[in-house]
Amino acid sequence: MSKKVMLQMMVFCLTAISLFATGQDEEQAGSGSSIYQVREGCEEPLEISMGWWGIDTFLVENDQLREKIEGEFNIKIKGQNFTWSDWQEKCRLWAVSGELPDVFANSIVNTPDYFKWIDQGIIEPLPRDLSEYPNIDRVMKIEEIKALTQPDGNRYIIPRIKQYEDDQTTMARGMFVRKDWMEKLNFENPGSFEEFYAMTRAFVEDDPDGNGMDDTVGITTHNKHYLPTLFLSTCPNALNDSWVKRDGQWIPSWTTPEFNEGLTQVHKLFHDGILDPDMAILKGMEGREKFASGKVGVYLAQTTPGNAKQLKLSWEKYNDTPFEDSIGILHVWPSKDGVQYRHTEKSFWSSTYFRGGLEEEKMERILMLYDYLLSEEGVKLLTYGIEGEDYVQDGDQITLTWEKDADGNTIDLLNKYKSLGIFQGMPSWYEFTWYEDNPINRLNFTEEALKMSLDSFNWKMENAEAIPTNYLIDLMVTPAKTKIVFNSDSLIRVVLSPEDPILGWEKVIDDFRAKGLNQAIYEVNEKAQLLGY
Repeated sequence: MSKKVMLQMMVFCLTAISLFATGQDEEQAGSGSSIYQVREGCEEPLEISMGWWGIDTFLVENDQLREKIEGEFNIKIKGQNFTWSDWQEKCRLWAVSGELPDVFANSIVNTPDYFKWIDQGIIEPLPRDLSEYPNIDRVMKIEEIKALTQPDGNRYIIPRIKQYEDDQTTMARGMFVRKDWMEKLNFENPGSFEEFYAMTRAFVEDDPDGNGMDDTVGITTHNKHYLPTLFLSTCPNALNDSWVKRDGQWIPSWTTPEFNEGLTQVHKLFHDGILDPDMAILKGMEGREKFASGKVGVYLAQTTPGNAKQLKLSWEKYNDTPFEDSIGILHVWPSKDGVQYRHTEKSFWSSTYFRGGLEEEKMERILMLYDYLLSEEGVKLLTYGIEGEDYVQDGDQITLTWEKDADGNTIDLLNKYKSLGIFQGMPSWYEFTWYEDNPINRLNFTEEALKMSLDSFNWKMENAEAIPTNYLIDLMVTPAKTKIVFNSDSLIRVVLSPEDPILGWEKVIDDFRAKGLNQAIYEVNEKAQLLGY
């Protein structure tokens, strides 16, 4: 699907958008009773329970956007809260106790839990015919997502699309760096692992913050799942946990000699005191706050405009120096074959699931809501706000009327409408709207964070190649493959251990062999041959 089609709402007449301080009269401003009309087919009021990260913080009273959306679809959203620390465990407990919400986010597709939930009726399939919901149907027809259809013909998830093009996933993994430390210690962007090692070791040993104390860390990470970012130049497919073809056979990337090389490097970084000793237990925003507080040289994280903005906000809590003068984004060094790789991944990492036995009228209402939020009209609402309240439109010209605080700073929509934290997330991450330099994105992300991210994005588009990945192989389901689920805990255990990492990893692979790794490889290659992969 072309970027032009998906972004036509975002780009239409952006040059005609003007920004000015709020000051519209009462006739322009919306009110809770006049900003919506109940949609056809939504005459019966329904309560919809929804599971989402920190949902209680987003479901606040006196939120006009929430009132508009709930009012038009005649629903009342009841939150079931989980956090980034307990979301998977809570969903498992709710599944066992029969307390799953009507609709919720999770990321268990093609895992043993997923197939068990299907077999036990814990999750409800989507209607076979989605033609009444064209925007959902469009998502489900993406090639890699079509592969998720089960043998019985049913589909049990709506992937929460981040982007519609592979290029836009490149910023999901990257490295923020203290560029002021690099300049102080006379380092340029590393051209090899050895140069990266020397630089990050200097961040630990050469007092880059100039306080005369031994209190700096070379590398930290948002959480343990970002550690494979360090593999990009040795085993790039480790970043997106994909299968690779070696000697005519598809095998998991983590069984290759290249993975062992990357593992050895990460092991060295940790045991030489360069990699954050707390990296295995970081949760929430602890990694970001540690970097922002000025004690870390490199931060493994998403380098998207949205994450760059959040890092900027954290930086400004601790520092007086401008964010853009101190922070940059590293270009990862080339691989041994001379190729400069950039990250790429599936268009989704998590999905929307529906409670088993969900009433037909609830399923229809939720699908109506999701289809709207994925439509041009819905994206327009989530981008500009409520017409008459947050913008006025005259023909093709849109004029924003976003409010300003006492210091004259524009108040973005997420601060005005807390419910955007749900509606901008449940059906999609909407990241396909981020990679444009336009007035909306400069307001939403700040000019400095947007420029930093877009400069890195554009450099990668011009100078780096996407990780070669066959997502149809990765999403392929076979009886043995479903039991072979790689997770970062195995990697972390080997990195933390003083044992030789190659020997330690061979034990991990032996455990996978005992679970059927060799059979999984056989089944995948047999099926791939039939499909011509």
